[in-house]
Amino acid sequence: KKLIAFSLIDSGRSFEPQGAGKLDLERLVESGRKGGLGFYMIQKIMDSVEYISAAGFNELRMIKRIKEPLTSTPPLLRRLFTLRVKFSFWTFFIVSLIVAGAFYYVDSRTTREVYVHLDETVEALGKTIGDQAGGYIINRRSDVEFDELIVSYVRSNPMLKLVVLTDSTGMILAHSDDIRNIRKPYHFPEGLDPSRVGRPQRFTQDDEPLNYLILPIKTGERIIGSVYITYSSAQMQSLLADARRKALLLTAALLLIGIVGIYLLSNYFVKPIVKITERVRRFTSGDLETELPLEGADEFFEISRALNDMITRLGRDRRNLIERERMAKEIEVASQIQKTLLPHELPRIPGLEIETYYRAASMVGGDLYDIFETGEKRYCMVVADVSGKGVPASLVMSMLRTVIQIEAHDAISAKDTLRLVNDYLVRNMPPGMFITVLMVIFDAEARQLHVVSAGHNPLLLYQAKSDKLLKVNPSGMPLGLDVTLGKSFADGLEEITLNIEPGDLFFMYTDGITEAVDRERRQYGLDRLSQFLLNQLRNGALDKIATLSHALVEELDSFSGSTRQNDDVTFIVGRALARTESVNEVEPPRS
Repeated sequence: KKLIAFSLIDSGRSFEPQGAGKLDLERLVESGRKGGLGFYMIQKIMDSVEYISAAGFNELRMIKRIKEPLTSTPPLLRRLFTLRVKFSFWTFFIVSLIVAGAFYYVDSRTTREVYVHLDETVEALGKTIGDQAGGYIINRRSDVEFDELIVSYVRSNPMLKLVVLTDSTGMILAHSDDIRNIRKPYHFPEGLDPSRVGRPQRFTQDDEPLNYLILPIKTGERIIGSVYITYSSAQMQSLLADARRKALLLTAALLLIGIVGIYLLSNYFVKPIVKITERVRRFTSGDLETELPLEGADEFFEISRALNDMITRLGRDRRNLIERERMAKEIEVASQIQKTLLPHELPRIPGLEIETYYRAASMVGGDLYDIFETGEKRYCMVVADVSGKGVPASLVMSMLRTVIQIEAHDAISAKDTLRLVNDYLVRNMPPGMFITVLMVIFDAEARQLHVVSAGHNPLLLYQAKSDKLLKVNPSGMPLGLDVTLGKSFADGLEEITLNIEPGDLFFMYTDGITEAVDRERRQYGLDRLSQFLLNQLRNGALDKIATLSHALVEELDSFSGSTRQNDDVTFIVGRALARTESVNEVEPPRS
């Protein structure tokens, strides 16, 4: 009834006109952006125009205010009253939830402790009865003495409803309710488990909740009889109900006092907030030169000063906007150049089927994958992750790719290759950066994988014969760290040689997969990835790894939902074929 709001949402490149009271069409033309005149006209028509740019979407929010009808209540007082009531209501609601939760927790815990104490007390009484009855059985006491034993315990302990003693054959030695049951077989109450010795059981009889406990009568290690105790918790429940009523009355009284206090407190906070809101509304109308007066309590004084600082920064940002637009264009070009460095075509590898995937988290990424031939029937496969993101990481990634291709030429040992690459990077890479690398050299003739890892995620190897997924994690430090920890980089580097057979599958990846998060910020994790791959392989995905690759990407997107991708996602998956088979002759990688 007060306004109409229009929101236009898209997922394209952000326009970012915020902070401009009046659009500078000349600046828009100089930066190469379109739509300036249309946005200028919208500002003239609407009362309020906001542009919100977030991860994955942009929103142009336009508000047209409707003239309000005249009422007897002044608008300011009406807004003040509404804000005060809302503040009071939600504060009371939250406090009530906290109090109710605390009351429920304390009540449930107290109830559980009371029942545990009752069970422990009855168990102690039962053991005492059993010890005395054991002596009676050994000394062959009379039926009268057995009866007096259990009747005395029932009379002195009101929670005991029925106590029965039996010998090892199940014949009743004593019965606290009816002496005529002596020398008769004992029958368990219906619905109870006679094998649950020493553990309380709950049942209901004549609408009364009762408990049942079976304890053995022993002499040494030999069982010579049993004690069957039926006891009631009605007295405890009565005490708990009385305590609960008193606690509820006290809680209600305190909440009533809290309502009055919350309402008075809201009045103290709302009045200055309404004054600041009126001043901020004038600021949002587009006048960036207007400053808020510095007045009021310390907190509101700081708010006004912070808003004035914001106005100053917006003016400065507006002057630098053209330069940022040009930089954004340069980053876009850098992203296109970076993509050209990744393999455009996967090589033909005898006896191996390869599938790759790459998706950057931002315009430029720090992940690298590469597959190339190093010698006759030897192929190098690399997955790397440069620390950090953005342009610095992409530049280091480009340097790393070049160095690896140079040092891996005619290489047989993956360890020696990484050692040479690290020697170069330590001398030429900026300080504070490092790279984790997983390198595999595949010997097509020997059907072997030479695996070395520089602090990277483990390689996952599926063995078709045993139907097992192994985590191959050779030791090694990241590249580029000039830290020895008592030994050289090469000494800490371990190379593992794996024999693969037709049907085996290996998976190389970066932490953009395992560290993907959902809305609750829970990570996808290595265990979830391993189980997903196993399930897919057992369900037939091994027949064509492209199916596995598509399924994994869909799995990650489903897990993350609308959560923004925080890191680059890169992986290489390979399947061993028979020696006569080969694929990937001209198939391009996916991204």
